[in-house]
Amino acid sequence: MKQEIAKREVSTLRITSEPNAEGFYRKMGAVTVGEFQSKPAGRVLPMMELELNE
Repeated sequence: MKQEIAKREVSTLRITSEPNAEGFYRKMGAVTVGEFQSKPAGRVLPMMELELNE
């Protein structure tokens, strides 16, 4: 998937993650860059980025 995205000249993939999947995305190389306020109120989702041109 990374190779196909790189062909399209995309350098960074932004992911709004389910909190329980944050560890998976970290293992894939993503880093947490912020938070997203979700519904219902009070639910916070990690905003992550994965650099594709590494």
